[in-house]
Amino acid sequence: MEATKNLEVRKAAATTVPAATALASLESLKETAQRLTYRRVHSEDDLQEIGMLRQKAFDARQVYLEKFGSAVIEPIDRESNTYLFGVYDGSNLVASVRLNRLEEGSRPTPVQDIFADYLAPLLSQGLSFIDPSRLVVDPDMTDSLPGLALLTLRLGPLATRCLDADYCLAAVKKEHTPFYRRVFQMTRMAGPIEPDHMRVQAYLLAVAQSTWPDLVRRYPAFHYSETEGRLLFQNASNGLPYLSVAPTIGLDAVASQ
Repeated sequence: MEATKNLEVRKAAATTVPAATALASLESLKETAQRLTYRRVHSEDDLQEIGMLRQKAFDARQVYLEKFGSAVIEPIDRESNTYLFGVYDGSNLVASVRLNRLEEGSRPTPVQDIFADYLAPLLSQGLSFIDPSRLVVDPDMTDSLPGLALLTLRLGPLATRCLDADYCLAAVKKEHTPFYRRVFQMTRMAGPIEPDHMRVQAYLLAVAQSTWPDLVRRYPAFHYSETEGRLLFQNASNGLPYLSVAPTIGLDAVASQ
């Protein structure tokens, strides 16, 4: 498949989090992971809290042409096939990311708004993607929780495995290229282009699910248990709330490196 071969060449980095803030020493990463839990959010209170964090984080950066001015909750946040996660330190929301599985015939996701022409041929071939969007990290917590951005970004490749997608995508700006190249082994699929509503040039990056074993070997923080994956991505039944799930990274491997 010729279009599939085009999912190669360069690699890159984050959307709203500077590359330098995502990396941490192995020991501090272990300590941060032991403080955090993930939870898929669903209640209106949870949504509003995430909206306020988005407002705080996005307005602090020169990415969008206009400041948000109020809690940013979008229709896609409430879609049944959206995996909207909060990352918590105790009861405090400190980060969030939204994940959608993209395949032919599925509802449009944010990355399609920007890169529709590039994705359409791949979707028509039957390829599927995880589209992480609205990544936010509380700017007041990056010093006290080193590696917080990395442990939040971890959910994207993890979803690629647990939801059986072919690729994990990232729409990023140029400055973050070295981080995604080094950590996620992502390659450039498209770009740069200049979206009307943003101040930056955007690149579309991708990494195949098949690279997961190498990713875990190089970065034990991407290890996960079967239980963690099931609890994070299964749908809640009978109206029960989603559970808080601790990241099961390779703590022993992290500590020994």
